[in-house]
Amino acid sequence: MPVSWVVLAVALGDDAGLDGDALFLGHVHGRIGVGLQVDKFGAAEHADKLRSSLQDSVAEDSAAFDEVMDAFKLPKTTEEEKSARQTTIQEATLHAAQVPLRVARYIVDVLQLARLMVEKGNSNAITDAGTAAALAKSALSGASMNVLINLEALDDPREVEQIKEQLHSCQTQASELLDAIDQLIQVRGQITGYTL
Repeated sequence: MPVSWVVLAVALGDDAGLDGDALFLGHVHGRIGVGLQVDKFGAAEHADKLRSSLQDSVAEDSAAFDEVMDAFKLPKTTEEEKSARQTTIQEATLHAAQVPLRVARYIVDVLQLARLMVEKGNSNAITDAGTAAALAKSALSGASMNVLINLEALDDPREVEQIKEQLHSCQTQASELLDAIDQLIQVRGQITGYTL
């Protein structure tokens, strides 16, 4: 499980050091919590659901990995055992690809929230939203790698192609959101000289 998922999930959940108007979506000291503004935008409940979903995904990813490892330990003496083992491996590997794919979808949602906060949140907290976007970008890289490594072991080319298309869609949406966030930070925050 990518550490970035853990950091992002924790960051979305800890409200230490936040004032009523601050956005701290991805920073390690805080969570998305724009106080009065977040309620105005309707983002607080969504951020809490994302935090919970990301935390659940960390545990599910670990369990999916264990399922794959357990499948490889199944007996393979007879043809029946070999067939059952291969089916179980394929099912477990598919699940192991689906978990990080779901995380990629959550990350797109996180980036949408970060964009909202960069665009409409407290301008003094714009770098916190930028930090959230940077963490989300890292989490997407980890999720993408986990999806792709599991796809290598799948036998069904149709399933592989469908998952690749879904992942590509998440990556494209994330890239567009990151570009928008970057532009907003430069224009609204008048901040340059960094890499997002």
